[in-house]
Amino acid sequence: MQLPPATTKTVPASDPRVQLIASAAGIPVTFLEWSTGPTFSTIYCPELNMLEVWSHRGEGEGLRVRQLTSLLMGEPAIAFVPPEDASIQRVVGEPRGPGVLSDTEAESLRSRVSR
Repeated sequence: MQLPPATTKTVPASDPRVQLIASAAGIPVTFLEWSTGPTFSTIYCPELNMLEVWSHRGEGEGLRVRQLTSLLMGEPAIAFVPPEDASIQRVVGEPRGPGVLSDTEAESLRSRVSR
C-alpha cells in the first residue's frame, strides 16, 4: 500500500486518536494520516501491517468514526491445525501467492498434522 505524500501527514503518538494503540503496541510505532478532504480521513500504522487505527468518514447524520481500542500482539494462544479433511496440494516450481507452501514447508506441515 502506498499513500500519496500530498495527502498524508505524520500523527504523533501523543494524539488522542492513536495514544491508546501507541502505548499498547509495546514497540516504537508511527502513524500516518491520509486525508482526501474534511469528510474522509484515516490513520494507519505501518509497523502493524498498515492497520487502520482510526477513521472519520462523512459528516452530519452520515458521520462514521471508527477507532481501534484494543490490540493483542504475539503468537495466538491456540496453534492453527488444518481440518482433518484438508488436502495438501503439491506445487511444482517456486511458491507464489498467499497460502502456497514449498515442498519443505508442506512436508513439515504433514508431519505435524499426522501426529
